[in-house]
Amino acid sequence: MRRPFLSLVISFILGVSVFNSIHINVVHLLVINLILLFLNLVLCLLFNKEQGIILIIIFFIVGGILTVYYSNDSELLKFQDKSVELHGTVKEVVRIKENYSSYVIYVDNLKIDERYYRINEKMLLNIRGEKVCNIGHKLSILGTMNIPKSNSNPGLFNYKQYLQIHNIKTVMTTNDFLIRVISKDNNNKLENISVTFRNRIEKVFNRVLNKKNSQIMKSIILGDSSYLDEDTVNKFRNLGIAHILAVSGLHIGILYIFLSFIFIKLIGLYKNTSNISIIILLWTYGYLIGFPTSVLRALIMFTCVIGASLSIRRYDAINSLSFGALILLIYNPLWIYDIGFQLSFIATLSLILFTKKIKGIFFSHIIAVQIGISPIMAYHFNLVSIISILANIILIPIMTIGVILGFILLLTSIVSFKVSIIIGKILDIILMMNNYIIDIIDKIPFKTITMYSPTIIDIIVYFIFVFIALRIIRIDKIPDKLNKGIVIYLLCYIALTGISENIANEVKIEFIDVGQGDSALIRTGNRNFLIDTGGSNFGDFDIGDRIVAPYLLKNGITKLDAVFITHYHEDHCQGLLTLMDRIKIDSIIIGYEKYDNELFVDIGNKANEKGIPILKLQKGDIFKVSDNVKFHVLWPKEKYYNIYSENENNLSMVLLFEAYNNNILFTGDIEREVENELIKDYKVNNIKILKVPHHGSDTSSTEEFVRYVKPDIAVISVGKNHFGQPNGEVLERYVGNNTEIYRTDIDGLITIKVNTNGIVVYPYLKDKPTIKELLFIHRLELLFSICYVIIGVFLIKG
Repeated sequence: MRRPFLSLVISFILGVSVFNSIHINVVHLLVINLILLFLNLVLCLLFNKEQGIILIIIFFIVGGILTVYYSNDSELLKFQDKSVELHGTVKEVVRIKENYSSYVIYVDNLKIDERYYRINEKMLLNIRGEKVCNIGHKLSILGTMNIPKSNSNPGLFNYKQYLQIHNIKTVMTTNDFLIRVISKDNNNKLENISVTFRNRIEKVFNRVLNKKNSQIMKSIILGDSSYLDEDTVNKFRNLGIAHILAVSGLHIGILYIFLSFIFIKLIGLYKNTSNISIIILLWTYGYLIGFPTSVLRALIMFTCVIGASLSIRRYDAINSLSFGALILLIYNPLWIYDIGFQLSFIATLSLILFTKKIKGIFFSHIIAVQIGISPIMAYHFNLVSIISILANIILIPIMTIGVILGFILLLTSIVSFKVSIIIGKILDIILMMNNYIIDIIDKIPFKTITMYSPTIIDIIVYFIFVFIALRIIRIDKIPDKLNKGIVIYLLCYIALTGISENIANEVKIEFIDVGQGDSALIRTGNRNFLIDTGGSNFGDFDIGDRIVAPYLLKNGITKLDAVFITHYHEDHCQGLLTLMDRIKIDSIIIGYEKYDNELFVDIGNKANEKGIPILKLQKGDIFKVSDNVKFHVLWPKEKYYNIYSENENNLSMVLLFEAYNNNILFTGDIEREVENELIKDYKVNNIKILKVPHHGSDTSSTEEFVRYVKPDIAVISVGKNHFGQPNGEVLERYVGNNTEIYRTDIDGLITIKVNTNGIVVYPYLKDKPTIKELLFIHRLELLFSICYVIIGVFLIKG
């Protein structure tokens, strides 16, 4: 193989993706491995002179095996939902806020039911209260062991996977009075050196730079964006310069050039001696800042480059990049899902592939990188910066000087604090100029394009077109029949993708998991409607910004024809305030006005500012979408406004959604009084799907109402709460009426497709493996991995 590591890393990544994305039960796992094991043995016999195919298959399998291992190799998982006492050492401070802090703990031992267990594993500890811990503190902790929640809405941030990427499988949240500091200095010598290094950098920058510039330099030098506020990070991201904030190949390259100048020009070392010295220093620096993925990638690349020059062997950049990726993914296969990892390797690969094809263009290397990372940015952040090339051209030279001065500042601070102050003043001026330019560019209108998250197929098609346009793929070299077939396929794919949703005679209802709240998206043809937006008044987690808006954008929805707000409680409408900033909304539809409600006033003011009309509908009104799709307003009545002014739940807008002769009832948070009114009107029978009132509370869903409505399907939009919702007796009432129940806290996103043929329900979280299954899979995979290693050794020996 010309580039063996490229083929092997692609095979490995496919193995990781397949084994991580599909649910494999024990029987399937056994069958798959037996088939692959048999296939390997057959190929060993058939291709004993050509081992490339066999190695590719083995790396596919190894990728899958390591993924299962890494995802589930945890002793702490055995103690899920159990109250335990454990001892562990603080290894990282994640965040410290008022009355709340988070830490990465390395657990040494665990006690449960008077029995001790030896543990060697990381865990995330969340502390409620004022207690603050430091790195090196050994703690005694009482609490309940939990598994972090995975994403319950497809395509959104997967917190569980994010922690797994960092080798954390469990989380404990407890109160500060249940934590005791046993001792304070429990780091080993190397860890103490790293902590001292970080503290030294923080101290120097804090003393000689202003607060904002200090935060920026700490983020750049230490590769930790947690020093920055979210607005600053978003500003850099929107301008396409977020890579400046993390230690990456750019910074390693700057350091290499800077150190080469010192060692060769100033000190007079030979080139080989200089290169070896620089590699040692760069790897030492990488260790001191904790080896971020981008640094590991850059260090491996530089080591391969210099190693090739030292051995006088031809260096292949793509093969070297593939080797670096393979090494990192063998160490941690889940890094393939890390955004930094993806951007780092795609940017470098784009630099290698595209720069020489557009070398006649000014700043071709910056354009090459933007070509490569644009679809990745669109996939994760639903935006493409159209001024990123301009921003990079202007700011990278400035920040290059800033990075060099930052390292000079750190070095001179050891010798002379007065000199470091002078350098700090110069660095402050450069960074202030940089910030000023960023603020100017950030004010440019239409600087970003908001778009849906492209699928893997979309990204592949994009790169095929890029490869063809840059003549990396030579169409003239492809046989005519194959050439025509590819073109026809791509055109058909684009056409069908664009019109399939619009021509389908189908309505899709998606109950988004917004925790303890309501939000339902209705899609019909090319029109989109939202009933409630979720929201929360706990902490700084914005449901609209973190869940609803991203979900809409990832599904290509940048405009809503209407948003129905049932009533003005936070869990139903707070998210609308953010949505109005991020999504175009044609109209907001309400059922009543409430001027003494702060949320109602805020929504009205924001809608007026955005030019969004607010329409009031009440009982008897019909909102027609098409001949087959209509919203019938069943409640509220105007004469009841004053009666229920103190209980807004009973002013909730009740909508009977009619789609292809199927009735779906949306009830907001109505309680028994309004349920009785609906029964009197004889408008709520023959209901196929019911959005259960008030999250399944015992103030609603009376026996009379459930028996009268008798829905085929009941959907409960609910999250973790202290209200006892859904109520056990309420659930029994629906079960007793042969109603099929779905819950967002259990099923995640609940998708319901309605057409002339009937109704189909797709819960997102379905048939997930249990902990016992995962642990059994882990042990079974260990057995098969031994077999694969034996085959690999057999192949290598020939």
